Amino acid sequence: MTTTLRCARCDSRIGTAKWCTTCKVFLCAACVKRHGCPAGDHKLKPPRSVWVFLVVLAVAFLAFGLFGYILDLEDIERAEIPTTSIDELTPGTRAKIFGTIDAQNQVVIDLRGSGDDHYWVPIPFNLTDGTGSVRVEVGPLVHSSSFRVIQRGLHDGDWWSGDTASIIGEVKWANDTEYIVGEYVARTPRDFYRIGMGTIGFLLPGLASLILANPFYASRNRRIKLHRDKADDYEFKAGPWRPCSDCGEPLDPGFDVCPECGLVVRIPSKDLGSLPTLELRTSFADLPSKERAFALGLGVIIPALFVALSIWLAFFSGLSGGVCLLAVSIVALPFAIVVVPKFMFTQEITLGPEKIESRKGLSRDAIETEEIDRLLTVRKSGKTAHSLVTRGDLAVVFGPGLSEADLEAAGQWTSDLSEALGVVYHDDISLEDAVPILRRWD
Repeated sequence: MTTTLRCARCDSRIGTAKWCTTCKVFLCAACVKRHGCPAGDHKLKPPRSVWVFLVVLAVAFLAFGLFGYILDLEDIERAEIPTTSIDELTPGTRAKIFGTIDAQNQVVIDLRGSGDDHYWVPIPFNLTDGTGSVRVEVGPLVHSSSFRVIQRGLHDGDWWSGDTASIIGEVKWANDTEYIVGEYVARTPRDFYRIGMGTIGFLLPGLASLILANPFYASRNRRIKLHRDKADDYEFKAGPWRPCSDCGEPLDPGFDVCPECGLVVRIPSKDLGSLPTLELRTSFADLPSKERAFALGLGVIIPALFVALSIWLAFFSGLSGGVCLLAVSIVALPFAIVVVPKFMFTQEITLGPEKIESRKGLSRDAIETEEIDRLLTVRKSGKTAHSLVTRGDLAVVFGPGLSEADLEAAGQWTSDLSEALGVVYHDDISLEDAVPILRRWD
């Protein structure tokens, strides 16, 4: 639902709306709160947000699928390394060799444990091809638990003397003997890459979610187009009106008592145009100390720890820098992306007689002042929040991070706005009392 749509009945901008399946228009929740569509006993439906859920789900699955794909790319690179014959090995280089395992012991790489607790116990062995034989040291492979590092052997996962194997590692020379330090083991030179079902298991649901989101998104756009085509001709439009300050019913300016809720209508006692324009800015330093600590912890310290962990992994675990960077992006960046803008970005608020705006980072909320029908100031645990809400359920909320002087000025301005609009100002109320006021249309 875009906030540029307007209610077909009262022409207020819509935040929360109902779709009339007969009239093919959107109506604000205030206009349909009691008697449904004014045109008759028509079926009303809430706006569909399934497509948003599916897109979020797709992004999550595709992110993890991308992580798996980057791991697969590393495996592909290993599979494409050319095989070097043993008689052509050069100390100080990294090479891939392929041959037959030759050892006195029958089991040279033993897979122990089960499930997620498996690990490898290898012993040194020789590898022989048609050109010679070379000693394979297994230090980096000891207690490895990754099947990307060591492929399952043919004997219930174990590797035996006489099996063919391909080894990738660094060629070294010591005590007049050439040997290779094994880093990866596979059955054949091409088996270092095997299609990762984990990657496919994430990518396929991600793509499926995107595909499923399309019809819901198309339905949304179709409804918006129908609304824009039919709203101007809606038969039951409200004429000149002002809202009841209690239930929001559009009333003829001559009404003294609301016919819907029976309450006496408040008459504006000030000219809306006489209200001054206030420019307010929040500051991180003016947030409560607990919120500052929370923001620094989740928005800075935790991402920094993950960055440090990724650097450690890149240097000491054998994973590439690209994999570590993606791991940080998936795990740590959401903390920073969510927390930093919410708590550390400056919020700029403009309170004016025609329009009220809130700007924070890339987000911008704006409402028309004359459409406001709920004014609340909530105080809890030493924090103050002003909520200015329209009949279409669009809102500007501000308070945390403002100085005491700005909070006092905003409270006075909100009180003056209450008198100019004839709307009740719910000042100094608890969060529990605010909820039914904010949700009075449900």
